[in-house]
Parts: sequence; structure tokens; C-alpha cells
Amino acid sequence: RRTGAAGRLAVAGVGGAPGRAASVSVVVALGVCLVGSTLTCLASLNAYERYRQAVEAPADFHLYPRDGETLDRTLATDLASRPELADVTAFRTAEVVGSARSATVSDLDLGTVRAGVGLTARTGSLDHLEPAHVVVDAEHAHRLGVRAGDRVTLEFEGRPVRLTVAATLPGAGPYGGNFFVPAADLTRMGAGAAPTTVTANASEDGARGRIRAQRAITGTLTGPERGDGRVIAEDSAAQAGEPDDLRTMATTVIMVLGLTVLVAVAGVATTASLTVVERTREFGLLRALGLSGAAVHRMVTVECALHGALGGLLGLALGLPYSWLVVRVAETSAPFSVPAGRLAAVFTALVLVTAAAGTLPALRASRTPPTVAVARAE
Repeated sequence: RRTGAAGRLAVAGVGGAPGRAASVSVVVALGVCLVGSTLTCLASLNAYERYRQAVEAPADFHLYPRDGETLDRTLATDLASRPELADVTAFRTAEVVGSARSATVSDLDLGTVRAGVGLTARTGSLDHLEPAHVVVDAEHAHRLGVRAGDRVTLEFEGRPVRLTVAATLPGAGPYGGNFFVPAADLTRMGAGAAPTTVTANASEDGARGRIRAQRAITGTLTGPERGDGRVIAEDSAAQAGEPDDLRTMATTVIMVLGLTVLVAVAGVATTASLTVVERTREFGLLRALGLSGAAVHRMVTVECALHGALGGLLGLALGLPYSWLVVRVAETSAPFSVPAGRLAAVFTALVLVTAAAGTLPALRASRTPPTVAVARAE
């Protein structure tokens, strides 16, 4: 009713011929299902790839003490004062017992890990870790049978500590950590004040920036107040390359599946053309009753757009569960990620394209003279 007579007649035209609407919409749904599920699978695998890189290469430089030594408490402050370095982070680790097995607990702030958007939670949220809460990696979450909101007990030097699970990770944790707690909670457990690991990133991108950053770290570590060789620096920036192969594969697959959508659009145009031929008398009668040629044009165009909308909704309804199944089979640790923006863009583009496919048939229908209804009346 809000779209006027042309909109009401378009809805009646689609609903009045369910066989024709089903035959066209199913072809469109097939294309949307393939494209939508492919986009969703690639988004999930891309999120897993970013997560893997964030875990394997959390920072450009990883500084840790040799066996039997400890880090200087002022090391992180001295490194942070160097302009060649950025994102200097110091954190502590300790050994705890969870479910009768030893594990590593850390007070690393997961928000400070390089490419923090790559770290996602399977359950819960990583946005803010409150006191008396813990983030658990996938292995220990499965072993303990916990998820966000559950309670877990860890033993540190024989003392039990009760914590609430804030989130669980889809895979391993950075730097081999199994449990991640706030710094105040790790201190309350009895961990030492000296950091066990210091990380830093180069302030400049590229090889030149990493070389300058490495020189700054070397100069800081070999200063007269620290001596030589107390800390080992590890450059892991080369491990964090972009997933170019995945991006290339995604582009190729989408282009191939785009042919299916083109076939569906061609089907909409063909059906609209046949509809115009079959409904010539109907269009003439509408013109005789006072419906303008522009309104007839809008009616046929909206009918084609409705075919695209019905096919798009059906395709998304089938594609999302299918893509979830594919992701679970391909990589169980991959977080299921739905690219809502891309799917909405595909749906909108499909509706517009199917509406455009009916432009020529709609133009022919709008030129049907009112005399056709009288001439064919018996």
C-alpha cells in the first residue's frame, strides 16, 4: 500500500504465479548461496589466518632472559624511551596447575598484541579483562569443559585460586600462554614483580625500520649498566606476511561464481520478457483502467526486483549453515565469521541487477496500448 498501485500489482503478480516465481528465484538462490557461502568461508579462514599470525608473531622483537637469569625491571622503560621502538610491553608468566596438569599463566594484555584484531574469542569477549577473570586457550578450555561465564580453579604453589572465565580462545595463546589474567591477580597469586618477557615493535615499517629498531635494542641491552648478553632478542617480523595466496584464491573463486549470478540474472530477464508477452492483454486492461505507462514500467521492474530479493533471502538462508559446516570441517579452530557488510552488498547489488534486467521488458510493457485489451476481448 505504501508503494502505490504499481507496488501492489507487482506483489500480486509475483504471488499470483508461484511456479514462475519459484523457477526464477531458485536459480538466483543458487548463485547467492554459492557466493555467500564462499565469502563466509573465506572470511572465517582469513580471520583464522590473522589469529595464527598474531599468535606466532605477536611482536617484532621478543626479549627474554637466559636460564637462571631475570630481566631488569627498568628494561621496558628504557626501551620505550627509544624513538625507534613502539608498543613496548612487559609481562610476567608463572606455572600453575589446572585439572591436575601444569600450565602457564600470564598477565599479558591481549589487546597489546600486534594486529589485535586478529585475536578473536570463541566464547566471551577480549575487550576488557576484569579482576578475578581469566582468558583460557582452546586446549585447556576443552580439557576443563569451560566457556565464558564458567568458574575455573588454578593452583599456584599449592594455593587454589578461583577465577571466572571471561573468554576462551579458538586456538593457542600468544607466547605459549594457557591462561591470561590481570596483572593484579597474578601479583595476588604470589608471582614475582620482575617481568619475564619484554616485547617491542619497530616504529617504522619496512626493513629499514626493523634494522634501526634492532640496533636500538642492541644498544640498550649492551649498555654498561646491564653488561653483555643477558637478554636474547628475537626478530619475528618476517613471519607475519599477508595471506596473499588466500586473497588470490578468494578473488578467483568469486569471479568464477559470478558467472552463476550472471546466469541467474539472464534467467530473470528472459522470464520477464516471456511474462510481458503472456500478459499483454492484462497490461492493456491496466492502461485502459487509467494506469500510466510509467506505473506499468515500475510494476514490471519491481516484480524483477522481488524475484532477486526472494532468491537472495533463500540463498543466504541456505548458504550460511552450509558455510558453517564447511568451516567446521576445514579448520575446527577457525572462528566462524560472517561478513555482514559484504553479504548485504551482494544482496543489494543482486536486487538492483535483477531490477535492471527487467528494464527492457518493462519498457515494452509500458508501451502496451489500452486498445489491446478491447481488441482481444471476446
